[in-house]
Amino acid sequence: MMRLSVVLSVLILLQSGSAAVGQTVSLVADLYPGEPHSRPYALTVFNDELYFGARDGLHSNHVWKTDGTVVSKVADMHPSIGVDRFQVFRGELYFAGYDADTGIELWKTDGVNTVRLTDINPGTGDFRPGQFAVLNDELYFSARDGSTGSEIWKCDGTNTVRVADINPGAPGSLYSSLAPFGDELFFAADDGTTGIELWKTDGTNTQRVADLNPGSESSWPGPFTFFDNQLYFGTMDSATTTNFWRTDGTDVFPVADLLVSPRGDSVVFRDELYFRGEDDVTGREIWKMDGTDPVQLADIRPGRRHSSPFGFTTLKDAVYFGAFDIDSGTEIWKTDGNSVAQVADMNPGHWSFFFQYGDLDLFTTFNDELYFRGDDGTTGLELWKTDGTSIVQVADINLAGDGLSSSSPEMIEFNGELYFVADDGSTGWELWKFTPIPEPASGVLAAVGLLLVLGHAWWRNRRAPVCG
Repeated sequence: MMRLSVVLSVLILLQSGSAAVGQTVSLVADLYPGEPHSRPYALTVFNDELYFGARDGLHSNHVWKTDGTVVSKVADMHPSIGVDRFQVFRGELYFAGYDADTGIELWKTDGVNTVRLTDINPGTGDFRPGQFAVLNDELYFSARDGSTGSEIWKCDGTNTVRVADINPGAPGSLYSSLAPFGDELFFAADDGTTGIELWKTDGTNTQRVADLNPGSESSWPGPFTFFDNQLYFGTMDSATTTNFWRTDGTDVFPVADLLVSPRGDSVVFRDELYFRGEDDVTGREIWKMDGTDPVQLADIRPGRRHSSPFGFTTLKDAVYFGAFDIDSGTEIWKTDGNSVAQVADMNPGHWSFFFQYGDLDLFTTFNDELYFRGDDGTTGLELWKTDGTSIVQVADINLAGDGLSSSSPEMIEFNGELYFVADDGSTGWELWKFTPIPEPASGVLAAVGLLLVLGHAWWRNRRAPVCG
C-alpha cells in the first residue's frame, strides 16, 4: 500500500504541477537600493547582453549591462535621455553620453572599453547627438556644434564630420527623424527660405526633394514609412490640412487627401499598409492600401468623432491595435484585413483606458503573444498579454495597494525572456524579467503516469508468491 500511495502522490504532483507551472516574474537587480528608483531605460540588446541606462543613487545615470543574472556598470558617464539613445554600429554600441568636462557628446563602447569619439562642441557645451540611422556603413545623426544648430552629421567609427549646414548659423535645419531609403536618407529640414520641406542626402550631396507648400510656409513632411518600394509620408500646409504623399526617391506623388498619424502609426501586413487616416466624414479611423487607393476598414466610432487607432502590430494572421468606441472606451482591437473586432473589454466603462495614454509602443511580441502594460480598472497598470483570443494578466507586481501601478512601457525580448521596468511598491522602478516555463503536455503526463502504474504493477507481481 505504501508504494501505491507514493505512485498516486507522484501522479497528483505531476498533474497539479501542469496547472501551476507556466511562468515566473522576478526582479533582476535593485540598482538603487530601497524605495528610490534606478529607472532603467533604453533597453538594447548588444553582444549577447542587455544594455540600458540607470542610476544607482551615488551618481546620475550610467551605462549598465546584464547577461540575465549578473548586472554590472559599463561606464561612469550617463547616456543622454532622448530618442534613439543607443545604436549598434560596426560591432560597437554608440550613444549620446555626458561627462562633466565635455557635456553631451558621441561615445561608443564594446562592453569593456568606453571612449568618447570627439568633443565636437568644445568644453562643456553639448553636441547632443540623436536620431541615429545607419546608411552605407556610416552612422548618421543630428547634432549641434555650438556655431550651428541641429544639422546632419556622420561618423565612420573614427572620424566625425558634418554632412551639410542646410540652414547656416544658430537656428539649425533638422525637424524630423532620418529615414534610410535606397542609398539616401530622407528627412524634414528648413533652409531658412522655403520652410520645413522634404530633403535627402547620400552623405555627400544634400538637396531639397520638393517644396510641397510653396514659398516660405512649411509642409512639415513626416513621419516616413517604407512600403511597396516607396517612401510614404504626410504633410501639413498653413491651413492645417494634411495630405498623404509618396516618393520613389526622385519625384513626389499625391496619394490621397487624408490626414495621417503624426506618430507614424502603421504596419505592413499581407502586402498591404495599415495606418490611421482621417477624412472629413468619419474622423480618425483604420485604413489600408495595397499601393493604389486607400480604403477605410471600419468606422469604429461612427460619425465625425474619432476612434483614433494606434499601436499597429502584427501577430499571426491579424493586425492588433488600440482604439476607442463609445460603449467600452479604449480597448484592444484586431483585423484580418476584412473584418474588425474588439478582442476584449479589459477595463469596462464608457471612458476607460486599458493603457497609459501617451505610450508610443503599445505591444511587444514575445512567444507568439502580445505583451503590454494595461489597466483593468482594479490593479493599476500591470503586465498583461494576449494571444488574440483572450487577455490575461501576467502578474500584479505592485501589491502595496489597490490600483497602484507597477509596469512601464519599456519591454524587450532577450535570451528567451521578456525584460521590463516595474515598481513593486518597495524597491522603486527597477529592471524585472518574465520567464515562461513550458508546461508539460497532457499526453506526456499521461505517458509518465502509465509508466509509473505499470512499474508498480510489475513490482507487485515480482514480489507475489508463485502458486503451483
